[in-house]
Amino acid sequence: MADKRNFSSHIKLDLTATVEIDSDEDRAKLDGDTEYNVSIKLGEESCQEQIVKVHPTADLAKPILLKFSLESKETFTGDPTFPVHSARLSDDSVLKSTFEVDLNRNCDEGIICRPLLNMTLEPLKSRFIPGSDDVLGFKIIVINNGEPSFGSKVSFNLPSPPKRLPSVCSLIDQNVTCAVPSPILRDESVEWDIEVEYSTKYFGKWIKKLEFYAELKDPYYTDTDLERIVRNTTIYFKPKASFSVVGKSHPNATLSVAREKLYARDSIHFAHHYEVVNFGPSNWYNLTLNISLSEKLNISSLNEGCSKNATEMECYIKSLPAKASQSLVLPLFFDLNLYGNFLEERGVYNIVTVLTLDEQGSKKIANVTTTLILELATPVWPVVVGSIAGILLLGVIVTVMYKYGFFSRQKREEMKRLQEQTVLDEANTSTADLFSDEANESSTELLTDHSE
Repeated sequence: MADKRNFSSHIKLDLTATVEIDSDEDRAKLDGDTEYNVSIKLGEESCQEQIVKVHPTADLAKPILLKFSLESKETFTGDPTFPVHSARLSDDSVLKSTFEVDLNRNCDEGIICRPLLNMTLEPLKSRFIPGSDDVLGFKIIVINNGEPSFGSKVSFNLPSPPKRLPSVCSLIDQNVTCAVPSPILRDESVEWDIEVEYSTKYFGKWIKKLEFYAELKDPYYTDTDLERIVRNTTIYFKPKASFSVVGKSHPNATLSVAREKLYARDSIHFAHHYEVVNFGPSNWYNLTLNISLSEKLNISSLNEGCSKNATEMECYIKSLPAKASQSLVLPLFFDLNLYGNFLEERGVYNIVTVLTLDEQGSKKIANVTTTLILELATPVWPVVVGSIAGILLLGVIVTVMYKYGFFSRQKREEMKRLQEQTVLDEANTSTADLFSDEANESSTELLTDHSE
């Protein structure tokens, strides 16, 4: 207001006063006009009393908001001369005021309550293991260290849909607003557990930590202490999984190599099958498998995600879900054109591949062995020895037969007479048998006639 030293005591300023009472909820009203005239003079104070009537059924859980404003009737806009005995307001004059009246609880300082709300925010689990039984979420605690508070709220944004939400909280999209019970008295507190869903759809595959923010809002307390009304906390994601690696040879662990294949300088084809199992609980990404191959071993084709350098291979598995397995087949062959002489010299050769999985500081190793056995060549000496032995045996037989006169003429004639005598004796025996049968038949007929 203008300096009083420049004006006389009869100078005054006419203002229009406006009173608004609980305009949002209409629980009370002014007993009289809400707009009236006020005249102020330099060096004088003006105080007026107004009566506020409260509806009998009004909810007084929250304070009633009063707003008072002043507006000058004369602005002197466009007037080149300033009227005598007139005054105007300075640019920094305060013409509006608001305050709350608590009709339900007594406040320490008059009718205006000054709450002091503090909020703490902490994770339900500071280190979250995806896929486990861990709970992903936050705990919010609001405590009042001051006078009663009304209409306070806590708002925050969720990173994923909630699994459970308190009944006092409302959800719009991913924005949540939770109403603090009114009134919340001195040293009273409220606590909420907010649990959200875990899915790579919302968090991605590579999330390491989650920052969560919450804001405390008290419409009847204008404290701007951000450290008190804004809180944040962090949850760290720690995937965990256990693995096993097994392998086997296909078609068999032992392969027989025929001499014909060796002489044809062909190749021996086989495969080593490995299986990597993830027992969980977390899904795993970008697994690295290191494979060592035996010397003199070739691979028919490289699998997708694999690379080879001399006798070393490296393969990647992009994604291996929990409770699942991934197969890796190594199509191998042994080139007899290059290493046939080597196999012929040794006769037996063990081909080994070793797979190593190194994750979370724990190594899992599996190896597969395929044994090549060259068929034995047919030896020559048994044929030679057998032939000589046969000739010697035949000579011995001939010698014995000759010694006993098997090949002399006299012996042959005696043998012939002996054969003829044998035939003659057999003929005589047959004739005698015939006569005996006829005699028996005649005797039978005579006996029959006599009986008749």
